[in-house]
Order: sequence, then C-alpha cells, then structure tokens
Amino acid sequence: MPVIRPMGRGEPVALLRKHLAELLVQELLGKGSQRGPLIFEIPTGLPDRNDVIVVWEAWGHLSPQDRSAIIREAYARLNQILQEGLPPLEPTGEDEPPVLSRVGTAIGATWEDVERSDLLPWSVVPQIQPENDDDRDAMRLLMIEAGGFQTPGGIRLRFPTFELASEAQARLNEAMPEVHWASVKDVGTVEDWINR
Repeated sequence: MPVIRPMGRGEPVALLRKHLAELLVQELLGKGSQRGPLIFEIPTGLPDRNDVIVVWEAWGHLSPQDRSAIIREAYARLNQILQEGLPPLEPTGEDEPPVLSRVGTAIGATWEDVERSDLLPWSVVPQIQPENDDDRDAMRLLMIEAGGFQTPGGIRLRFPTFELASEAQARLNEAMPEVHWASVKDVGTVEDWINR
C-alpha cells in the first residue's frame, strides 16, 4: 500500500535522519562535539554484537523507530568505513577478518526519556562536595569527561549497567579521590515502592 502524506513531508525527515546518522558516525570515530550524543555499548554475550543506547537531545521529536534506524545506519556506515580502511589480509589462510560490531537492540533516548525510565538505572555520584570553586569546577569537568550529561539539576553520570558505573567510579576515584565517588542504583521514589 502506498504512503499518503502532504507533498515534501518525506524529504525533511530523510535529510534529518542522514544528518543525525553522520553526526553519530563522527562521534563513533572519536571526532565528536561537546553537545554530541552519549553512547553506551553493552555486550550481549555474543562476540560480535552489542546493544546500543544513545542519549541525545537531538532525537527531539523523532519516533523510537526512527531513532533505532538512525543508530543502525550509523553503525553500518562505521563498519563500512572501518572495513575500507583495513589493510588487505595476507593470503596465508591463517588470518581471519576482524569482527566488527553489530547492533543488537538499538535505543535512542533524550535525557527526559532517561529520567522517566529505568534505561540508565546506575549513577556515579560524589559523596563529598568540594569546598572551593576551583575544586568544584574540576569535579564538574571530570564528570563531563566521564560521560556526564548536563541537566537542569546539574551534571548527571548515569549508566545502564553496574559494570559500566563501577568502571567510571574507579576512574573518578583515581582522578579525584577526595570526593569519594560512589555507584548507586536508582530505585525510584518511596511512592513508587509503595505502589509496587
């Protein structure tokens, strides 16, 4: 069956999808921007497959299906770029081509989506707030470098798994031990627990 829509409605969405996929590829290649997406690659147990969560305000009003499709397009493009840049294999038969990551589940979310869901239930938080402005600024910078996301309530460090949160906590404790970083799981409000 055909899709019936007003003239010109398909082109802007296609252009936006292509643009966001290219920005995501740049981020995956390490050429990201300060306001770029936050990407979580979660091993699935299969050697060549990761589930992917991309937190990005640029998702805006795109549907979950469009967001997932853009993530898959970006990873397909990344794998193409990586394959084209690899040296040819020796014809000895011993070398195997590298295993490039494939996407299992692809979820695109805005910060608001994250706040309303348990998509990123683990947080890394400072237990002691620095007393002077320079140390507070250094702490904020460390949080951003570790994947912190600016929200109306300040910088948040959120993670989908305990392992990823623990790794970030260890790096932060090494860089700024006086703050005593901790990994905590968001269990919701008391009202949420009562209503379970």
